[in-house]
Amino acid sequence: MKKKLVRSFVSVFATGAVLVLALISALTLNRSVAWLAQNRSVSVNGMGVTVDASSGEDVQLRAHPISQIDLPAQAYTVVGSIETYELPLNDPNGIAYSEYKRALAVIIEFTCTDAADIEIYLTSSTADVTIAADNYVSNCIEIAPATLSDDGSIATVNGDFKSLVTVTGDTCTKATSVLLQTLSISEGSTTLCFIIEYNEAFLTYISDRVLAAGSPYSQINYQNDITFSIR
Repeated sequence: MKKKLVRSFVSVFATGAVLVLALISALTLNRSVAWLAQNRSVSVNGMGVTVDASSGEDVQLRAHPISQIDLPAQAYTVVGSIETYELPLNDPNGIAYSEYKRALAVIIEFTCTDAADIEIYLTSSTADVTIAADNYVSNCIEIAPATLSDDGSIATVNGDFKSLVTVTGDTCTKATSVLLQTLSISEGSTTLCFIIEYNEAFLTYISDRVLAAGSPYSQINYQNDITFSIR
């Protein structure tokens, strides 16, 4: 009788151990897959970055408000102590108060295992121009590459502002992606910086159509839908 009990106990213990090991393996695998997926891709509040396997890994994204803009020098004072992923409200009449300028500094960091030539594109999950009060950031912004000071407090624009949307007279068209920057980078960590501002041409275009006299809308709300693609 004792032998049967011992055998039963051993059998139950072995079965339980196998189940526990299987569960641990499954959790570890899922965690590894998730880590690998996030290692080259990150998204915060609708703003994202993806890095091709050949370009790098350990990608990080953050965005900061701008407190001052020196237009002649194209230098933007970055408030590094605060993270925000939304542009201040477009308020040309100055009705709504904001201590920050209508711009953002986006900082992307990643690690490259080898020296590489990379291209950084802006893409959007919204394919078409939206003419409505509930709108998308990809329609209303323009972006330029910038150089970040050593202490991270100043971002100086070093390229042209580009947009997914082009306004020509009464016509507004949208591209699926736009090339922002081409770089040769060394092995190790890389930091990229971009300045986001409103595209004034689009603001005028949509204002004429959505905020016209008699419109029920009081403002246009822009939802993040952009991704920086590093290839």
